[in-house]
Amino acid sequence: PTFGSRTTVARAGGGKGVIFLAPIYDLYNHRNGRYHNTHIEVRPHDAVIVKASRAIRAGEEIYNSYGLGTPSLFRDYGFVEPFPQSWDLIAEMPFVLDDESGSEEVAWPRGAPVGAAEAAALAELTKIAQTLAAPLPSVDGDDAAAA
Repeated sequence: PTFGSRTTVARAGGGKGVIFLAPIYDLYNHRNGRYHNTHIEVRPHDAVIVKASRAIRAGEEIYNSYGLGTPSLFRDYGFVEPFPQSWDLIAEMPFVLDDESGSEEVAWPRGAPVGAAEAAALAELTKIAQTLAAPLPSVDGDDAAAA
C-alpha cells in the first residue's frame, strides 16, 4: 500500500530544495544501506508518497533516508548513523564504512581513488584530522587559557 500526507507547506525532497511539513512522514526512522527500504516521492504543494523499495517482512521496521553523509546527519539532525555509515568528507569520493563482519570495512561506491585522486584524498583526510585535533576555544574566549 501507499501512504501519503497532504500538506500546505513542504521540507527536504531529496535535495531538490523542496520544503514540506508531513506529520506521518516525520515518524520514519533513518537508516541507509541494506536497511533503507522506502522510496519517497515529493509532489510539491500536493503530497508526500512513501512506497516500499523492496519486500518488507512482517515486523521489520520501515526506514527512510534523511540523506547521505554521516557528518551532515550529525550537523543537521544531531546523531551519527549506525553502521553502515555513508561518508562524504571528500567531494566526489564518498565511501561506506560497515562492520557487519565484526571488523570495519570500507566500500567505495564510485571506485576507490587511485593515483592523483588517492593522493588528493589522503591530503584532504590529513587536513580533516588536523582540524579535528585542534584545541577548541574556551567558553570565555580566552584561547590562551585553553592551551
